[in-house]
Amino acid sequence: VMVAVIRYADGNYYSFTTLADALKFAKAGETVTLLRDVTTSETIKIEKAITMDGNGKTLTYTGSDRAIEMPNNAEAKLNVTLKNLTVDCTASYCQRGINYNTTGKLTLAHIGAFAKEIEDAGIETDAVSPKLLPNYTRRV
Repeated sequence: VMVAVIRYADGNYYSFTTLADALKFAKAGETVTLLRDVTTSETIKIEKAITMDGNGKTLTYTGSDRAIEMPNNAEAKLNVTLKNLTVDCTASYCQRGINYNTTGKLTLAHIGAFAKEIEDAGIETDAVSPKLLPNYTRRV
């Protein structure tokens, strides 16, 4: 069952059975798009400057560390974009949903979309970003 796809510069799409494989084979500047919800106990490591498009899907992390991690390397300077993705760390103990340890730029695309919605609605506010609230409920 395919869980992710990459559209390479040559226009071809390549499908992968695991998100980890898609991230391994993605090249800097490419987009990895989820095709379905993913559940994993392994930390998803993003080690290249890519976009991960959740495509409205959910990454459910059942491990006890970090769901998504960028390298702890000051020289990495990774520019990573996460969009259209729900990270669910509520199934077990999870240290962090996203751990970003690099000197590059992490873009959470929903923040820009939120600011545009506020502006388009004519709402004046001094709020600097949407609220990033974790889901504190536990599934039973």
